[in-house]
Amino acid sequence: MVDLDVSPFTDDQGNTDLVRILVKSGFAPSSSEARRLILQGGVRLNAEKVNQFRIPVRDGDILQAGRKHFTRLCKPDRTC
Repeated sequence: MVDLDVSPFTDDQGNTDLVRILVKSGFAPSSSEARRLILQGGVRLNAEKVNQFRIPVRDGDILQAGRKHFTRLCKPDRTC
């Protein structure tokens, strides 16, 4: 499992852009494919389906795309 720093993908309100994370981590080849994956229920955060493109995440959350792709989301000031 790969650790990914979410600070470049987080806005001022603390919401994280999952579309950009999926593309950056290589789980989706394009932004449109990442959006389709989210809308069709192929993305989970801590084993719960995600149906929004921007959500708040905590340090150490596990993002799953499909059946085999996992990454741990980290804040920049901590190590996961």
